[in-house]
Parts: sequence; C-alpha cells; structure tokens
Amino acid sequence: MQKKHAGYTVVELLVVIVIIAILATLTLVSYQRIQAGAQGRTRVADLTAMRQALDRYYTKNGAYPVAQTAGSTTPTYQRRDSATFLRQLVPTYISTLPSVTQGSTTDATSNTYLYVTNAQQTEYKLLYVNTSGLPPGEYDAVPQAMRTTAPDRYGVWSKNG
Repeated sequence: MQKKHAGYTVVELLVVIVIIAILATLTLVSYQRIQAGAQGRTRVADLTAMRQALDRYYTKNGAYPVAQTAGSTTPTYQRRDSATFLRQLVPTYISTLPSVTQGSTTDATSNTYLYVTNAQQTEYKLLYVNTSGLPPGEYDAVPQAMRTTAPDRYGVWSKNG
C-alpha cells in the first residue's frame, strides 16, 4: 500500500504565485491610473476656480491681469515660491491660488501652471503643463473643452485665447 503525501506540488505553488503576481500588477496599474485621474480632476477644479476669478477681474477692470510678459509668447509660470503669479487676483477674486504640489517645479516649463495674455490684456490662456508627460489617466479626466492639441497640457482660455 502506498502512502499519500498531503500538500501541494511545486508546480501548483508556482501557478498560485504567478496568479497572485498578475493580480497584484493589475491592481497597481489600476490604482496608479485612478490616482492620476484624481489629480487631473483636482487640477481641472483649480483651473476652473482660477478662470472664474479671472472672469470676475475682467468684469470689474475691463482687462485681464497682466502677465509678466504681456503680449509676448513667453508666459508667466507659477512657482511654489512665486509672489508674482496672478497676484492681482488674491484676495479680492480668489482667497488663495492653487499650487502645483506634485513633484518638482524647478524646471520652468514642467509641472506648473502658466498664464499668458495678449498685449491688450483682452485674451488669456491659463494652462497646466507637464512637459515630461501626463500620467496615464490624468488626461482622460480632463473635459474635452479643456484639452489642447499638445498631450502634455490642458487648461482654460478666454473666448479667442
């Protein structure tokens, strides 16, 4: 009579480990996409709040706040430590300006908000830019009306901005 050994074979254990690894990978990818989508929705809300403040400013003053380089192609970038980015809006039109808090903002053109006006200050663009690329899921959370032709930025703008 043969003895039966209780337990799992090495092959069965390997199959279980592979299945667990696949499930963990899928969960991690889904989580990162959900997190990026949430960041995108937060930035959309921030841009919308800044647009409303800009519109109130325009209604009262007949012009949008001047960018540091009004009428030039060089926009004003928001810095964490910047006291110049749309300072005309605070506190009358918006209590505080949203700040980009994810990652570094040492590169002036990446992971930052930018603001530019025409020379007459009758048009503006206000964008979030990340030249290193937006995480998968973030751009999906952006409404179509806020998307640009460049996949590394989105934002709000005046009628002809």
